[in-house]
Amino acid sequence: MIGGIAALATGETMTVVFAGATYTINPASLATGITYSGGAWSINTATATPSSGSLATLVDGQSYSVTATSTDAAGNSIAD
Repeated sequence: MIGGIAALATGETMTVVFAGATYTINPASLATGITYSGGAWSINTATATPSSGSLATLVDGQSYSVTATSTDAAGNSIAD
């Protein structure tokens, strides 16, 4: 399970890249294993299907980077 905080306005989406997999968070249409409520998002990596790529085998004790990119309705994006 990974998660964070992001304020997404109507029409905005967010992509999250983690361990080789890209997940799309669309508050208007959430996929299985992805939640978004009150600005808090989470991805259950055991049940969510990536929108692209595939989740690498995770090794206990190893660190992994997470990159979240939000995109507005006009196509402007910002990564964190």
